[in-house]
Amino acid sequence: MFATIWTILSGAFDLAFIRKAIIDWWKERKEIAFSVAQVKSHNTFVAQIIHVGGEFSRLYTLHVFEEYYVGFFLIPAERFVGIGFNRGGDLMMVYPSGFSEKHGFVLDSVWQSYLETPAKITNPDVCHLSISGMRNVYYVRFKKLQSDSKTLQ
Repeated sequence: MFATIWTILSGAFDLAFIRKAIIDWWKERKEIAFSVAQVKSHNTFVAQIIHVGGEFSRLYTLHVFEEYYVGFFLIPAERFVGIGFNRGGDLMMVYPSGFSEKHGFVLDSVWQSYLETPAKITNPDVCHLSISGMRNVYYVRFKKLQSDSKTLQ
């Protein structure tokens, strides 16, 4: 009797686990399709990175938005932009994520406030940003490459 009840209960839990896994897979698939649609509809996007805590801190916030349509955010931001830190703690590396790279985006320019003129980035694959103060704000523009060559649109 106990074995029968145990078998029924464990089977029900297994079905619930499988159901949850299928629902999670479906949601992830929809999110990826939405991200692909977002990327295909724009030629540029900007990442706003706010780093706090000074050197050796890895605390940051990341917002990715379309440059010309104010308020159009690309979500989730981590799918579009990658951020890393060096061992010394004084540099932050910004690079296009695998998803953005797959869709032809590279680094274009960087600036610290909208009052500045953006500085062109020489290496389109990675950008090294210095961590100089307790609060650092950077804007990094990504542009889509033309499909036929390695030139920016």
